[in-house]
Amino acid sequence: WAINDKPRFIHREVLIDSARHFEPVETLKNIITSFTYAKINTMHWHLVDQQSFPYDSPTYPKLSKMGAYSNFERFSQNDVKDVVEYARQRGVRVLVEVDTPGHAASWCKGHPEICPSPTCTMPLNPATNATFELIEGLFKDLKDA
Repeated sequence: WAINDKPRFIHREVLIDSARHFEPVETLKNIITSFTYAKINTMHWHLVDQQSFPYDSPTYPKLSKMGAYSNFERFSQNDVKDVVEYARQRGVRVLVEVDTPGHAASWCKGHPEICPSPTCTMPLNPATNATFELIEGLFKDLKDA
């Protein structure tokens, strides 16, 4: 006899929200390993949100320095590379989400110039070039990860 088994859907995703609920790299790797048993092929990694900015951008270090929950709850560029490569080797795609222009209160802690005012931290201010320069630089950092 033979078992003919295949997933019903091509895209099988789980959302990991480390912006709201920080998980260390080793825990993320354990979660990715568990995906292979359930035929999950995509990790939607909610990396930053209004609650915290745990990604250490080489170009904009104040984002995580002032926006992360703590100095111990941050991901370096190498951490992101490591997680993405670990997942790739196991057939899991990582989809990194940076929630912008809304849900950006954590961005304003390190770069208040991109926010509408000190009392209005969301969405990001589209009336200043600084906002678009920061977003472009951040996306370039993530692309390099």
